[in-house]
Amino acid sequence: ADLGAKVLRAIGDPYLRYAEDKLRVLRAVRIAARFALAINPDTLAAARAVAPKITVVSAERIADELRKLLTHPNRSRGAWLLRELGLVGPL
Repeated sequence: ADLGAKVLRAIGDPYLRYAEDKLRVLRAVRIAARFALAINPDTLAAARAVAPKITVVSAERIADELRKLLTHPNRSRGAWLLRELGLVGPL
């Protein structure tokens, strides 16, 4: 139903999903941008809460996700989501 409605939602408790693997926050941004999906409000709130902890993820894993995001034609949406989640500071 979510895919038909073009909504990205974490499976189960989004806080637990993101706590298990902080990189999932970046993956959510990449997938939402790539497939033009809206992020479910609970999933979005959990991503915002976990975003400051992204620094525990290795630089290589972060770089790989960013590379995939920033080379996709919908990268502007991805950049907007990165900013919206607090993953990048003001320029």
